[in-house]
Amino acid sequence: MKVAILFAAIASVLVGVVSAAAPDTHTTVGASAACRTKANRQTALTFLDVMTRDGFHAAHGYVTDDYIWWNPRLGQVDMEKLYPVFQSQLAGPPSLEIKGVTAECNRVAVEAESHADLKNGKVYHNHYHFLFLFRGRKIAEIHEHNDSAHAAEVFGNSTK
Repeated sequence: MKVAILFAAIASVLVGVVSAAAPDTHTTVGASAACRTKANRQTALTFLDVMTRDGFHAAHGYVTDDYIWWNPRLGQVDMEKLYPVFQSQLAGPPSLEIKGVTAECNRVAVEAESHADLKNGKVYHNHYHFLFLFRGRKIAEIHEHNDSAHAAEVFGNSTK
């Protein structure tokens, strides 16, 4: 299944749009929490699709007000600032091919492969593992793991 996405991997290489602090806690399911595996799986996939087609601002309704987007290299990422910067570098719409989805209660893992042509003439082709953690019916945390060396090669390594 293919869905388009704007890739947060650029967060690995942009200055001024991240906080280096990693999240202090992870969202967990308590003993009384309802298990919404199927609904959460669909929400995570819809979030990725909406974010690409209509922008992060449009997809913001799928996340909690205090959501965390986390990247292992830089820590917490501010997607409200990052999204427009990333979008401005695209020569056309990016795509993301979903390779696999695993879901259990409040956790949804998505493996994916991206493709985007950039204005600088380079091609961004990365591999991802997104872990979505839910609180209630909304995404509370997104942990994005990707090939940060490839992102630095394509976009430049301005954060070091």
